[in-house]
Amino acid sequence: MALCISKRRQIVSEKESGKSLQAISTDLQISYSTVKRIWRRYQQEGEAGLICKYANCGPKRPKHYRAYRFCVMLKRKYPSWGAPYIQTLLSKRYPNMSMPAIRTIQLWFKKHRLIQPRIEQPSRVEASLVEAEHDCWQIDAKENIILEDSSKNCYLTTVDVKSGIALEVPVFPPQAD
Repeated sequence: MALCISKRRQIVSEKESGKSLQAISTDLQISYSTVKRIWRRYQQEGEAGLICKYANCGPKRPKHYRAYRFCVMLKRKYPSWGAPYIQTLLSKRYPNMSMPAIRTIQLWFKKHRLIQPRIEQPSRVEASLVEAEHDCWQIDAKENIILEDSSKNCYLTTVDVKSGIALEVPVFPPQAD
């Protein structure tokens, strides 16, 4: 809760009479940081520094308010459009305005519950569909793995789908571009 203006003036008058901030804090039973902040604002702004700044309270408009409204409107109208595409449209509509980041736009969509999770089924070969071992292998590449000695390596894992056994793991340095 804000201190009343009379308490603020009392802090200033006692400090101007030579009292230390710590003594004022103890006498008035106000935290030292509050007394120090009031005295500093008085030194910087004079009498105007003692007045409460209620205009600084409460929720603020987003930095990119016009972009915010435009993005949310487009996402509501076209739910399948993603943040990168909407950002492109935004930059065409407002070419001189600083653009919000894609992640910021995504957070706006999340705030309004406009993001729909993707439902994708992974394309996997069912092991029950494979009749014999070595009929189907799954190969996976790991690239630019940094080792303990700071060198980079790549490796391939080859797994037989039917048996689940790792067949080979060749390790090799990454190719230069």
